[in-house]
Parts: sequence; structure tokens; C-alpha cells
Amino acid sequence: MHRKDVVESPTASEREAAPDRVAGGGSPSQSAIVRAIERWRPWALPGLALGLVLVAYRELLIFDPAIHVSAEVEEFFFEPSYTSPRVVLGLSLWLLYRRRERLLRLPLGAGSPGPAAALLAAGICVLMWSTYTGAPDLLALSLSLNLLGVAALLRGPRAIRVLAVPAAFLLLAIPVPSPLLNHVLFPLQLITASYTGWLLHALGVPAYVLGDQILGAEGNFAVIEGCSGMRSIESLCMIAILLVDLFRRTGLHALLILLAAPAVAFGLNGLRAATLVLNPHSEIVAIHNLQGIAILLAGLIALYLLDGLLARALRGRGRSRAAPLTGPSRPDVAARRLRAVVGVAAAAAALSLWLPRWQLAWPTSELAARQIPDDLAGWRARTRPVDWMFLGRVGFGQVVSRTYRQGREQVYLFVGVGDRSQRLRSPLSPKNLYPGSGWSVEENGGSGLDSGDSGRGAASSRVVHSTTSRQLVYHLQVGSGSLGAEVVRSLLALDSSPLRRESEGVVVRISTPVDGPADNDLQAAEDRLLRFYRDLRPELLALGERLTRGKGFPDFPVLGKDFPPHASLGSS
Repeated sequence: MHRKDVVESPTASEREAAPDRVAGGGSPSQSAIVRAIERWRPWALPGLALGLVLVAYRELLIFDPAIHVSAEVEEFFFEPSYTSPRVVLGLSLWLLYRRRERLLRLPLGAGSPGPAAALLAAGICVLMWSTYTGAPDLLALSLSLNLLGVAALLRGPRAIRVLAVPAAFLLLAIPVPSPLLNHVLFPLQLITASYTGWLLHALGVPAYVLGDQILGAEGNFAVIEGCSGMRSIESLCMIAILLVDLFRRTGLHALLILLAAPAVAFGLNGLRAATLVLNPHSEIVAIHNLQGIAILLAGLIALYLLDGLLARALRGRGRSRAAPLTGPSRPDVAARRLRAVVGVAAAAAALSLWLPRWQLAWPTSELAARQIPDDLAGWRARTRPVDWMFLGRVGFGQVVSRTYRQGREQVYLFVGVGDRSQRLRSPLSPKNLYPGSGWSVEENGGSGLDSGDSGRGAASSRVVHSTTSRQLVYHLQVGSGSLGAEVVRSLLALDSSPLRRESEGVVVRISTPVDGPADNDLQAAEDRLLRFYRDLRPELLALGERLTRGKGFPDFPVLGKDFPPHASLGSS
């Protein structure tokens, strides 16, 4: 009988002893690589998409919105408004992580292609505009839209609601448009100065508030933009959003916390300003830094205590519920849509790398200084220093600041020409109405605005006083639109694109001392300014031909017609 060799199958113990050899006949190292590939294969497409997103939005990660307002003021805590995009991105990721379970409960692959495509297309368009105009902060809006678009594509429309808070929080990486910020900062400085003066009086410390300055026995303290409280308000509002989300507050509870944050920040900032006035070492930068940190900690504690009180008063209200699963998952559809997400991310990365940038073709020159002569119809000029600390974020491309004298008469001239290439700064500000820091309005005069067709701008007059003098001030603004229009143009970076206006905004302020308290002294100051303006206006018109593209300069309101008779006008 023929004998055959019998090959028995390996036993279970043998299979456990040599798993790599049995698995495919390869070496143990090759089998380990195969298993590693199988383990990480589901993460390949998401990882590739994430890498492409980092490439597409790299400029947002390195964007720094800080502005050094002068050579003397460059410290971090002197910046009046500053939101780090990296901090906002990190906190948005934390908010997104907290929603992972709610997001995963939604069916995979049951998304809505229509809304998702609209959101993704809008996000790509914003990215292209941001890249083309050199406005990296707008990438936050693009990222927010694309985040919602991807969520809607993979998990359905309900995912948009789940991720609404992280997507909205991303928008905090966009700085407040500079024209709007300028019109908020100075009133906030004045209110902070008044509030700080009240606190000092309550503490028995003699102090007198004049404009943005607090005058005390030990010296004067100016409430600069960095002390206005704007930054504290921004930071504490962000903390309030995180606090509301952390404790899952909704409805009235959440609304009250969010409304309380600006008030708490303003109140604590006034205490900070009072301590700076009382502290003989307040000019040390480290003290400002420590006080800024202390304000945030105190604000966090105050909001936490308020949250506890509201939780007791509103017990049982606003409890969040988990989103139920609305349908079966479809992994096959999800895989195809994930590949589409990778394609969108690849397109975004390619556009960010190779899309051409618009080049600003606007020559920068000291045209204003050359156009306005030092000798002006018998008026002789000398340079007058600019109070850059007072102006802060008010931005000019060209500045003329002079004192003109004719005999014993003198007039102060300030001409500021905007620079539309400085998108994060604006020449529009109520500060342009004042000679500098420490001035207060005594009487408002007339103001006039020509029709929009002529575009000749606005003119106003007022009497201001400081501790030692009074001045009559005339102010002109030409070549700029309304505040709303300027805010929109700044936010959308329209002046960094082919939609840029050919003209530049011009601010003119002329002022002269009022020598006495009588009405005839005020009339003499008015006559002096009108004579000077008649001599200056031809030069301004020539300047306007170049800068404002032919837009003229309006006549000043006549003071005697616009100021009502006032018996106490001379009091200072």
C-alpha cells in the first residue's frame, strides 16, 4: 500500500505562537506594517484633509493684528484692541471638541449636498478674496463657512446647529473695523476718565477730570487707548462665551451672563485706572501687565459668582438635551463625500499658494508737506509736534503740523492725509476735532455737510478749553464716506482691491487761541481763523486736486451765526 505524507493544519497554540508566519507567509515585520496600515487607513483621508487645511489657512495662524501706535508705545498691554487669531482658533477647537459626542450621534453620510455646497462655495470665495486682497483675518470667515459646510455634507443640516457656536467664535479672530473702533475708543476713554475721577472722589482723593485726563495733586494721568477698557471688554466677553458653554447655560441665563461681561469689564477697568493714578510707579510696563492679568482673573471670578446666583434663581431652566440619531448611517456615501472634502481642501490650499495678489499702485509721497508752504501770505510757520500718544490708532499716511504766526497772532494747522493701504488703521476719529489730550468741549458751533453730489465734505466749529487756555477750532473732513460705508469698506478690504477709491481722505484742523472771556475776544479769534483759511484754501484746493480727485473744501460755518449768545461763554 502506497503511503502518503499527511500535512496537518496548525493547532490553535501553534497559531498563537507564530501569528506572523501564519498570517500571510511573510516576515513578522512585513505583517506588522500591514496591520499598521489597516489600522490607520480610516484616518488617511481626514489627516490629508487636515494637512491641506493647515496649508490653506496658514496665514491666519501667523496673522498679528497688533499695531505699534508710535515708537514710544510698543508694549503688548498698551494695544487698545487685540485678539490673537491663534488663541481664538485654539478656543474654537476646544468648543468643537466639547461637541464631538453630539456630532457623532448624527448619522454619517446623511448630509444635504445643497446647503453644504453653498457653504463650501462661499468659504472658497472668501478665501480667494482674502488671498487676493492680502486680508488674512478674513480667512477666519472662510474657515467658519467651510467648517459648517463640511459638517452639513457629512452629518446633515443638524450638524450646522451643533457647530454654530465654534463657527461663530472663529469670527472673533477678525479685528473690529478701524473706523468703528476709532469712534468707540475715544468716547470710552472719556467715560473711563469720568468714572475713574468719580472713584477717586469716593476714596477722598482730590481729582479733576478734563477730557481724557485726570488732574491730581501728584500730577496728570491721561487715559490712553490702552486704558480705555476696550481690550478688557473683548477678553471678558470671550471668557463669558466659554463659561456659558462650559456650564451649558441657555436662554435667559446665558443672555444675562453675556450682557454682564462688558459691564463687569468696564467697572474693573475703572478700578485699574484708579490704582494706576494712585500708584507712583504706574509708568512701569510690568505693573500694567500684572494689572491686566488681575483684571481678567477678577472678571472671571465675578462672572462665575454671577453664574452661580443665576443658576439658583433660574433653577430647572434651559437644560440642554442631546441630539437624537435621526436616521441610519451610510458609510459608503460618507466615504465619497469625504473624498470630496479632500478635493475642496486641496483646491483651497492651491488657491492660497498660487492665486495672485493685487498690487497697490498708489504712490506714497509727502505731497501735503510740499503743497502747503511755510510762508503763506505773510504767515510764517514752524513745525509743531504731533501728539501720537493721543492719536493712538488714528492712522495717517502724511501729516502736516505747524504753528503759523503773523505779528502777535498765531494759528495752529493740522493736515492729515489718510492711507488706504493701512486697512487696520483709519484717519476717521472724533479725536481729530481736538487739539490734543486734555481738552474739553465748551461750546459746539455749527456743522454743515454739502450734498453728496458735490462731495465737498463736512465742516464744524467748536470752542474747547484746557487748564490754561481756550481755543476756537475749525475742522474739515473731505474724501471719506459715512461711518457705515467706511466700516463696510474696511471690513471687506475693498480699498485693497480693484474696487479701491482713487481719492484719499483728508482731515484739516485749524485752531487759534481765544485771548479773553469776552464775546469780542471770541469774535476776534473767528476773524483770525477766517482770514487764515482764505489764505490757506487755494493751497488746499490744489492739494485736493491730487488727493481727493477734484473734491473741494467746504466753507466753514460762520461762528457768529452758529453759536448762540451765551452769557457764560467766557467761563473756563
